[in-house]
Amino acid sequence: MGPDRRGGRPPGATAEAVVAAADGGAHRPQQPGGSAGLRPGSLTLAGDLFLIMLDDATGRLRVHEKAAGYALAGVLLIEAWATGHLAIGAGQVRVVGHRPPEDPLVHRILGWIMTEPEQTHLDAWVRFLATVAVGTVADQVTAAGWIVQERRRFSGRRVLFAPTDRNAVFWRAGRLARQLRCGPTWADAVCCALLDAVGAVAQTIGGLGDADTPALIEAAVGWLRQSYPEVAAVCGQVQALSARAAISLR
Repeated sequence: MGPDRRGGRPPGATAEAVVAAADGGAHRPQQPGGSAGLRPGSLTLAGDLFLIMLDDATGRLRVHEKAAGYALAGVLLIEAWATGHLAIGAGQVRVVGHRPPEDPLVHRILGWIMTEPEQTHLDAWVRFLATVAVGTVADQVTAAGWIVQERRRFSGRRVLFAPTDRNAVFWRAGRLARQLRCGPTWADAVCCALLDAVGAVAQTIGGLGDADTPALIEAAVGWLRQSYPEVAAVCGQVQALSARAAISLR
């Protein structure tokens, strides 16, 4: 089954719609202890992708941090475009509109782009954002109550992202794998495309779906390419940079 256009995110739609799609509808996971008053807050699309790439058992990312950085850089740019604050075309990015974004992280990204008006190349911004995306999105997810960041003794700069509720974090990847068969939303298709772009499908949702998961992801990516060329352009740039990084790490 292809992506569900009813859950689509046309450019210029509200930030609330992105949050609702990332949250998978009305679902809200409960924190340990069973108290209905203690629940993680809403997820942005970037926050959802971060949790999908997170191993709930170890608190470590399931993919190399560079790959995660490229995927998160891509989703941040896509969020800025989807809410009508960024134009993407011909390998260029440009801040548009005068209404400030509701997401503080998107607001920060737009500020960075505006302070470098001579730098408009999409690949340059994906490369730059990839260096800060893991930390900034982790801080956003931490503030929403989904994880606690822990620095382990003798581990140098390594930080663990311990879930406040392991089941809730595990459910993010499980939900995406299930939605691939039931009919992915626009947000689901974006997550799948970026996971595919950095070669992270096997480590994240590959073992949770069926044998035809690769074909379903290919269909979702193809739908995005036809319906939203701006999203496809970002995913293509993420894929190219991730491939180069993978070669350099060998």
